[in-house]
Amino acid sequence: MKFYTYVHFRLDSLDVFYVGKGKGKRAWDFKNRGVHWKRIHDKHGVSVEIVEEFEVEADAYENEKLLISILRMAGHPLINRTDGGEGLLNPSDDVRAKLSASARKYAPILKDSRSNRMKALWSNPELRAAYAEASAKARRTPEYRKSASEARKGNVFHDADRRKKISDRTKEAYADVAVRKKLSYALKLAASTPEAKAKRSAASKAKMTPEARKKHSETIRMKWEDPEFRARVAIAQKLAWEKRRKRDCNAN
Repeated sequence: MKFYTYVHFRLDSLDVFYVGKGKGKRAWDFKNRGVHWKRIHDKHGVSVEIVEEFEVEADAYENEKLLISILRMAGHPLINRTDGGEGLLNPSDDVRAKLSASARKYAPILKDSRSNRMKALWSNPELRAAYAEASAKARRTPEYRKSASEARKGNVFHDADRRKKISDRTKEAYADVAVRKKLSYALKLAASTPEAKAKRSAASKAKMTPEARKKHSETIRMKWEDPEFRARVAIAQKLAWEKRRKRDCNAN
């Protein structure tokens, strides 16, 4: 029976997180795994890919060790607790030459394989659904919301000077009557196409389904659980009321 090396991918990011050597159905055995591996499987989903087959088990061990070394240098978050193989600490010159040749062989393959894997995986509706479910589940966790909040704080729109520059450029553009007419015409033209009308009609019908209403309700509830979101809404409402009062005063 042939031996082989294999890798396991996370479905959410398509990062390799585990490298193994086995035979038979070992690569697809999801039960006899460590606790860390099972947590990744349950939270993100797992995809399997066979890298190479070997007649001799020792060659498979050497290839496993090489893959672990290359993938770690490439930045993949491997959870392997060892460097692979059977403890090859001081290889001979011949083995070193084999490892070097294998590294040159796999370098271009590993460089392009992620793009090809993503295209192949994304063409599978079941995997797309699994990815969407895993992503939605991850976004509902407090850890994700906290991380997203911190990331938004670093966004350019949280920079007062940057917001002012964008606002000034927008006001300057809208002050030109010709620009406003051109934009209005483009928007009306885009909205009047049969495709746009059909899209709005389909979206409207989709909103009326119980599933869509439930999903919308869950999304709004998740947002309101974020204190930062509630604070932004309160500020926006206050500014809107102040702007309306000023406009009413000027009208009188």
